[in-house]
Amino acid sequence: MNGTEAQLNDLQNALEKTNKEFNAARGTLQEAQKKLGEADSRRNELTAMITSLKSQIGELHTIRTAIQDQRAVAEREINDTAKTADELAKKLAAETSEGLRKAVETAVKTVDDKIQGKQTAVAELQAKLSQVEKDFGDAQSQVSNTQSALSETKGELNTLANQIKSSRAQLINIKSGAELAYKNKRLVEAVYLVGQVQQAITRLRALVDPKSEDQLVNKLAEQDKKANAARETLAKKSGERDQIRGDLKAAQQEYLVLVSEREKTIAEQLNAIAKNAKQYKEKE
Repeated sequence: MNGTEAQLNDLQNALEKTNKEFNAARGTLQEAQKKLGEADSRRNELTAMITSLKSQIGELHTIRTAIQDQRAVAEREINDTAKTADELAKKLAAETSEGLRKAVETAVKTVDDKIQGKQTAVAELQAKLSQVEKDFGDAQSQVSNTQSALSETKGELNTLANQIKSSRAQLINIKSGAELAYKNKRLVEAVYLVGQVQQAITRLRALVDPKSEDQLVNKLAEQDKKANAARETLAKKSGERDQIRGDLKAAQQEYLVLVSEREKTIAEQLNAIAKNAKQYKEKE
């Protein structure tokens, strides 16, 4: 090998080594770029979460500050109002009779008890409606289930004639095959087919037996009875649901009227008490 060829060989070896180093570096770079991309994505995700959380914290701080401010004002007003109410109560105790004060208390209680009673009635009707809605849903499912079973049995009854026809054709074919096998001295095949004939006869006898039809008819009658009962239950629950819905709507409207007219009703009661104030024993 002369000097030029040796130099070429060295250069080729150097290039091969450099290519290996390049490929290794490129693989490392690709892996690093992948990790960098994943880290950058995670960093953006965390930054967005931090920004959102800071915003929530700021909003919460603003809300809680507003609540604290209102609480402080409310506490002062409560204390001032309680003091005023105590002073007024003492003055009224001195200037009015116990009978008069009791009449006012009773009038207000009567109005509020009526509102509370109607509210309780609304709650009871809501509970009843919830239960009857559940019962109605169960009744719907029962109707669907019984109707499906009824349709399935009708299908079985409708296909019985076709099953008999198909079994007859099968029996004839197997019998013919057995006879032909015996005629052609294929005795092993004939033995097998005779056994198949016996099985086909058994199946056909079961199908033509009136009990098969009677069983399906009886099953159909029982399922029809259940389906009718399910439909009756559904109709009943539908009626109950409509009735309770109507009662609930009326009760809710009555409740809203009582609440909206509470102050007016109490004012009317108080005016009546004021007009008849003389009937209450004056405070000595």
